[in-house]
Amino acid sequence: MSELEFSNAVIDFSSNLKPFAINLTQDKEEANDLVQETIYRALVNREKFREGTNLKAWLFTIMKNIFINGYRRKSKRKTLIDTTENLHQFWYCQNHHGQPFRC
Repeated sequence: MSELEFSNAVIDFSSNLKPFAINLTQDKEEANDLVQETIYRALVNREKFREGTNLKAWLFTIMKNIFINGYRRKSKRKTLIDTTENLHQFWYCQNHHGQPFRC
């Protein structure tokens, strides 16, 4: 498949990607961004596409992976680790017994 044929095939499948993107994101604007990023990555990584592979499945896999990675990034940003108790215990043991966490 030539580069032009590949690009046209990816663009042709883009309309099939939109409903899946909306289902994943539950947001129309985020879905548009997800479709755009999927098309971009597919075109940039054209050399990774193997002839005979189902292009539609390949594009859906790219989209799913972009979504999962974005979700993980968002989850990490929202995660808070409360070390208040550990700091108090560290301070207390250090000041009262001379060794941290050995109370």
